[in-house]
Amino acid sequence: MTAHKRIKVTDDLGNVAYIHRNQLGWTCTLANGIPASFFYAVGNVDETAFRFHLEDAADDDARLNVVKDHAGPRRKVEFFS
Repeated sequence: MTAHKRIKVTDDLGNVAYIHRNQLGWTCTLANGIPASFFYAVGNVDETAFRFHLEDAADDDARLNVVKDHAGPRRKVEFFS
């Protein structure tokens, strides 16, 4: 499995969620380690379609743009390092 960059999403209240790839595919994990719906990272989204967009993105930068497009202007989206 290819290593992909993790994406950190911070909402306007300071809540943090991470979008990353594991053995089962793309997933979302809250800052406290609890697995969560993508709703917590990007808001009301079609979960399956969002995963397809992440899978279809050409590279990590394109994936970051997918998340930014869905997250909207009130969330800070960046690579986690």
